[in-house]
Amino acid sequence: MDENRLELGPVDSMDALVHAVDRVSELNPGCLVLFRGQNNLHPTLRSGLSRPNARYQPDVEQGLSAVAGSILGHDSITAGNVPFRKAVLQHYGYKTHYVDITADLNVALWFASYKFEPRNVFYGGSPIRKIDQIRYTKREEGVGYVLVLALQNPETLKEKRRLFDISDLKPFLRPCRQKAWLLYDKAPLLPDPNEFWVATISVDCSKLVSSLSSSHLFPLPKEDDGFRALLNVPFVEIPGAWLRKDLTPEQRRAGTRDLDFGMRALPVPEHIHSGKTDEYDHKWEDETLTEPSPMQFWVAWKFNLGKEFPGIRGNIKAATKLTLSPRAKAILYEAPPEVPLRWPALGSDELFFTFAQFGHDKVFDIEYPYHGVWLHRDRDVLIEHPITADEKSMSVHKGHVFEFIGEDLQRQDLPSSCKCHSPQSHDQRVRAMLRLSALIEHEAIILIPHPLGIPNWFFAL
Repeated sequence: MDENRLELGPVDSMDALVHAVDRVSELNPGCLVLFRGQNNLHPTLRSGLSRPNARYQPDVEQGLSAVAGSILGHDSITAGNVPFRKAVLQHYGYKTHYVDITADLNVALWFASYKFEPRNVFYGGSPIRKIDQIRYTKREEGVGYVLVLALQNPETLKEKRRLFDISDLKPFLRPCRQKAWLLYDKAPLLPDPNEFWVATISVDCSKLVSSLSSSHLFPLPKEDDGFRALLNVPFVEIPGAWLRKDLTPEQRRAGTRDLDFGMRALPVPEHIHSGKTDEYDHKWEDETLTEPSPMQFWVAWKFNLGKEFPGIRGNIKAATKLTLSPRAKAILYEAPPEVPLRWPALGSDELFFTFAQFGHDKVFDIEYPYHGVWLHRDRDVLIEHPITADEKSMSVHKGHVFEFIGEDLQRQDLPSSCKCHSPQSHDQRVRAMLRLSALIEHEAIILIPHPLGIPNWFFAL
């Protein structure tokens, strides 16, 4: 421990805690005093992503950041609004390079004297859905810790984007209830948050009780409009057979007795207070992006392009899969013609776009066949094949060949091309898919990886 850091307590009453804080404040005149509550005391104060073995998933962070930006009303990413997007990440379940602190001593006391209990539950809908939950319970014994931070030049830290007051982050109620601030922590950048940690007050958890409640600090979606909007991110189907390491792709495609289930595309955890089942309305509010099994196990289907186009090497089983939500599909098709066409930078010359539908426990309006399109790139040449699928099989249909000439995409008529009477529909479909990257860049569409990390599978929301 820092030998210059004051250690006080353990305190066993609110008056004693306030007295200890007053003593620290007197020793640090003119400073902004902020707090942090912890169950355990560590040698250093570190943000979630600065701790050892922290897992950084930039695609997931970017996806949720874009969701947060849309809820906060941001038109685009700026240096000023990124921290507030990250505040949403921090306060609703994700690790960031920010340390949570509070201006309210009672909030810090609550976090020092309540323990965190994560759990998974399953909701018996269609499909069965895996729900991440968090519950806090009062510690009946032991010692908790209130860390006191004294900041000499808070306005300078704000100007340098190292300190943020997020207690008025509308429409998100949780940071407001927690009187939340954030302090940036990313070594070797300065300042180091530990520079401001001036005192540690130990708390007797068996005697000192915060006047706050978990329902106050973690308001439910019916109160917290921002939280409710985050929970509106849809669930996605998880084919149970994908979890079986002992199955080949062909065995997965053939079907198993493994249970399929759904999980949130962006796994924002729910906070449980009373244990009542009606705290979250999973029957009516959950939506799940659904697809038929053949599209989910595209890696088991074979279609060798060389048989149709000699000298071309390509196969749908090697494609990177992009599952489009109905919203994303509509945005791609309705985008103005000036949106530039680009091949998505996903490290693959094979892209398999599938058009998902929404399933709901009480409304079953799924229509077969499902549709999609497989695009193969050979430098400036694109080969298109429309795809359809039902519950058991997937079909590859004749399409067209396109060529990029400068920045313009032109259809080239070949003997093998589709003979339908609407070649313009093929033009529209290919152009729509190639708008994806530009629309992601402008945050009209959010691209995230599969929540279970299934390789080469992304969702466009």
